[in-house]
Amino acid sequence: MKKRLDIVDKSVILTYEMKITNDIKKEELIMTSEKRISDEKNPKYMFQTTDTSLLTQALDPRRFDIMEYVKKELASRGLNDKGAWVGFAEAKRIHGIS
Repeated sequence: MKKRLDIVDKSVILTYEMKITNDIKKEELIMTSEKRISDEKNPKYMFQTTDTSLLTQALDPRRFDIMEYVKKELASRGLNDKGAWVGFAEAKRIHGIS
């Protein structure tokens, strides 16, 4: 049985495969690739330019639901939850935006 595991470390995506050997029930992680990612795609830098007051408000779910804004943004781009183009109406339906 193999499972893929991607780990973002600094500006690198390290891809591991978890191999479970049935005979001794041992899990083994084997690094299969290393790929540099741009700052724009690195989740570590996602909030770097966000105003501090918004970040502190995001910690309190009673202030606003950050996932709601993510869904609205994806819908406004016409994208589904995988980032594929589905059109504006379908994206609104998928994300529950009226």
